[in-house]
Amino acid sequence: MRLFSNMAICLMTGIVAAVMGCGSSNQVSVQGRVTMDGQPVGPGSIVFLPDAGAEGTKVAAAIEDGKYQIGPERGASPGNFRVEISWSKKTGKQIPSADPGMMMDETKEAIPPKYNAETTLRCEFKPGDNVHDFDLKTQ
Repeated sequence: MRLFSNMAICLMTGIVAAVMGCGSSNQVSVQGRVTMDGQPVGPGSIVFLPDAGAEGTKVAAAIEDGKYQIGPERGASPGNFRVEISWSKKTGKQIPSADPGMMMDETKEAIPPKYNAETTLRCEFKPGDNVHDFDLKTQ
């Protein structure tokens, strides 16, 4: 009876290991460059939102010196996505802050609405490593 019990445990352990170790991986990583009229964007943000009715997880990343990266640990999944890019660029003016007597840098959204609030950008994530570069134009 004990032999049967040990064999059953070994068999179950083998099955669990085989199921966990085999099969296709849907892990996704994404990286790329973002430029506006040829100049690197940043600091800014990029958000990938699943297309309406599509499966997928919303993921976002910071853009620094025109580059962004989303590793597989962030939970990105394969699918089709809308892309929203934002860049709050300093105007060179100082404005009053919420703290009385303090001033802060005024910023203005530098990316046209067609790339964020009214985005026309789309991309597809496939399992594995993905590279999506965005060369945005003000005109």
